[in-house]
Amino acid sequence: MAQVDIPTGTNLSIRLSSRLSSRHSLAGELVSSTLIAPVRVQGKELIPAGFVVRGTVANPTPAHKRLNHAVLWLNFGELVGRENRTAAFQAKVLSVDNGRESVDSEGVIHGLRPLRRRPGEIEDLLLLAAAAHPAVLASLAVGRFIVAEEDKPHIAYEKGIELWLTLTSPLRIATMPEPENGQSPAVLPPSKELEALVRGLPIRTATPHGTPSDLVNVLLLGSEEAV
Repeated sequence: MAQVDIPTGTNLSIRLSSRLSSRHSLAGELVSSTLIAPVRVQGKELIPAGFVVRGTVANPTPAHKRLNHAVLWLNFGELVGRENRTAAFQAKVLSVDNGRESVDSEGVIHGLRPLRRRPGEIEDLLLLAAAAHPAVLASLAVGRFIVAEEDKPHIAYEKGIELWLTLTSPLRIATMPEPENGQSPAVLPPSKELEALVRGLPIRTATPHGTPSDLVNVLLLGSEEAV
């Protein structure tokens, strides 16, 4: 394949093949994933799906560590094809599919904020003391914003979570390697059992109360583990 040029800002859709956690993943730890959609520029497919996409866990800055919520910073990347042929690139996380977390402009994933809790007995006593001593009140005000690391809701991603990346610099590949896992559509042989299965499906789904809902338009075939 001829030279490929991908501009800054192009998005890549990946699926994690390794687990990640803001509590247990260490800086420098390898992150492995798979490119699950072709990369297209102006409608033309330039990078096919199936490449392994590698990155690493980055070390949060001191400012990130002072936040009252967990963060996870990932650096990508590297495209890995057959025979371990690679192509380096630079990208940041753009979004996490169906994730509750948010992603900032630097690509840092921010976890949920800790839930507020009612003051305990000791804290009630301190608040009473603070009414008579302004210095105590000032120290309590600062303490309200200090959250222990173990109290922060941590970010945890299992294998299979999908993320969007965006290139932070142009990607130029002189010779495109072949993807490690080619993803050509599977063709099922004719089957009377499959035809009977499809014909027996309801046209629409229903709510628990029996109200007709969405049309059935997707059928997943495979074992529970594969699905």
